[in-house]
Amino acid sequence: MNDSIASEAAPDVDSVHPGADEPRLSVAELVERWRSLSLRASTMLQDPEPGPFIAAAERADKEISALIRDDSEGSLLLLIQTALLDLQRYSVMHALLVTVVCDLAARALKGCDDVQRRSLRQAALTMNIGMTRLQDQLALQGGELTPAQRTLTENHAERGSEQLSKLGVTDELWLTVVRHHHDAPPGALAEQPMGMQLARLVQRADQFAARMSPRKVRAAMSPALAAKRTYYDENDSPDEAGSLVIKALGIYPAGSYVQLASGELALVLRRGAAMNRPVVAGIAGTNGIAYLQPLLRATDDPAAAIVKGVAPNEVHVRIAVERLLKLAR
Repeated sequence: MNDSIASEAAPDVDSVHPGADEPRLSVAELVERWRSLSLRASTMLQDPEPGPFIAAAERADKEISALIRDDSEGSLLLLIQTALLDLQRYSVMHALLVTVVCDLAARALKGCDDVQRRSLRQAALTMNIGMTRLQDQLALQGGELTPAQRTLTENHAERGSEQLSKLGVTDELWLTVVRHHHDAPPGALAEQPMGMQLARLVQRADQFAARMSPRKVRAAMSPALAAKRTYYDENDSPDEAGSLVIKALGIYPAGSYVQLASGELALVLRRGAAMNRPVVAGIAGTNGIAYLQPLLRATDDPAAAIVKGVAPNEVHVRIAVERLLKLAR
């Protein structure tokens, strides 16, 4: 993504990132709370029951909100690293990542209040409830979709909205966002009702997260390329909802890989002073050999400036996410 796009999309960091202050949780607490939440959310999405579903969804939403408040940057790092590496839990981890991205992005959406943002989070978390098990299967499946799988995929938004209604959801904004999270049109958001605005935001966050995540049949994109695809709409015009997503994440989101001017491979730890200058750690030298310890690099130094994003399939270095979270603080 070039500097003009970075300038156009440059955010008011405080308004879109509530977790800019010191994290309120220890690394161990952050990892455990996301792990526990992901297990319960997976059960809720795979085997929803009309009685307990609403209570489970409300509890999940409160926990997600608290984790964003307590450490948004650490949460993004953890969720993106998990999305890049764990295909076994693709559906739930993808849903959690999109939920966090949507919540952060919606803070800069004019007219979107706290109640509407709660509906947005719940819609993002449950957007694929009509095909949760199939989505996990497809992440690991090689080859083309079968006709039956294609039908389930194409109809899952409408079917998901209907299923949520049967499960007891009466929030029309939640249902509308799920129903339209694949067909919300491009264009000025203010010209659309709030339901379609939020559906468009989910659509763009969904696409961004999917492009960064590997599948059995395709390699993941580099974050910079995924951001560029998100910034431009179907007509190759700047997309307002896509811009909000990039404002929330930066061009190089926490947890993604980049190459530095020195030739080093680095991993983004958190946002920096500018959208295109995040805090990073060098993890491998120009020879591709991993460092024994990741090393902090200042991306405002020309020698450590980011040259490009690196796709996950090009990276052969693995570092425990706990080490990265500690280094990011």
